[in-house]
Amino acid sequence: MRGKAPLNFRSVLPLLVFALLCWAQLPATACGYHDTPEERKNLHRGLLNWVYPNALHVRAPIWQAQDEGQLPQADAVSLQETVRVLRALSDRFSKMTPADRLEQFSMVLVESVLWSQFTVASSQSEVAIDVEGPVPGQLVVVTDEPVLYALEKNSLSLSLAVDSGLVKLYGQPEQIDNFLELFSSFGDKALTAL
Repeated sequence: MRGKAPLNFRSVLPLLVFALLCWAQLPATACGYHDTPEERKNLHRGLLNWVYPNALHVRAPIWQAQDEGQLPQADAVSLQETVRVLRALSDRFSKMTPADRLEQFSMVLVESVLWSQFTVASSQSEVAIDVEGPVPGQLVVVTDEPVLYALEKNSLSLSLAVDSGLVKLYGQPEQIDNFLELFSSFGDKALTAL
């Protein structure tokens, strides 16, 4: 009886290239805040989960925390409110960044598949919102609106959000370590019933 052969990167490479090409063909306005058919949103979510394995698994802990009253319900959230929260978070990330550091990462909200790209330094912060996708090679932060709102209101720490599965991080181990080193105390509170 023979064991399973180890996964060969060369055999997976064509599938990865195909997925990235499919992703690139999707229009930039395909996030859930725009008039996008549900089938297209589901395709985007499926590709997201394929490129970032188990990315959609943040949904179950978020729903559970909402059911327990620990996270806000975010059923009808406007793009303007999400933009405001993303900008506020970017400013707060900047205040936590040492003068000699520049942090860059991409973030996606799974329900709407809204991508943002953060460039954070102590002197300034920038966030590009509703972009086509992540910057290749950057850390990717996967979460959803209720978690953003809890982080912004200081009712949840980023470290607890990661530990609880409310946030998933994808990137090189040193990227993840650097991100957590700088921002794990962001929010600095445990979940409490709202």
